[in-house]
Amino acid sequence: FSELGAAMPFWDRTLDLLVLTHPDSDHMLAQTEVPTRYQVDFAMYTLHAAQHPDAVLWQERMITNDVMVSEQTAGGWLDLGDGVALWVLWPPPEGFQAKDADNENSLVLKLVYGDFSALLTGDAGLPSEEAMIAQASPLPATLLKVGHHGSRTSTSRDFVERVAAQVAVIQVGADNDYGHPHPEVLNALDGRMVLRTDQQGRIHVQSDGRQMWIKTER
Repeated sequence: FSELGAAMPFWDRTLDLLVLTHPDSDHMLAQTEVPTRYQVDFAMYTLHAAQHPDAVLWQERMITNDVMVSEQTAGGWLDLGDGVALWVLWPPPEGFQAKDADNENSLVLKLVYGDFSALLTGDAGLPSEEAMIAQASPLPATLLKVGHHGSRTSTSRDFVERVAAQVAVIQVGADNDYGHPHPEVLNALDGRMVLRTDQQGRIHVQSDGRQMWIKTER
């Protein structure tokens, strides 16, 4: 909630959209409290998450607080108004069979506004990236939110080249126990602007559909 408070004015208690990319605790647990403190108009998750036992509390909190919830799969999209669209690129409707099923069934979303676009990858890993490339998913984007906090299980060089983003953002905690972001990922991103929350703090990205502005906390 401290991050929401930092990004939103104190008088704004409404969230247009809440996205549960997948049912890992670091992505889901704090969300269970959000609708108790904010009015959430719409929430989205996957069929995999809907069937996951750890997501029961999340679903209950959404229902109890009158949040409209939708299961999303590749091919879906949302009209966010004012010319902004959110495309769902992953997972496939039938789900994706993988050893790490939770991460590999992460929602992968593409936010599109005019000439600006952002690819938001959740914790989707290398198998999902390879499948999206094979399916000719519309990956090119202005900005890439790097998968799985910069883990070596995501963000292959081939994927980075297909996305061809100008800017890559890594959401990662300072001095984390996992060694994120991995040097292999940073090498794959070489030559692009890389912003990291462990170094730059909060990262704010704005666009008017033509240009992009980035402001960091430090």
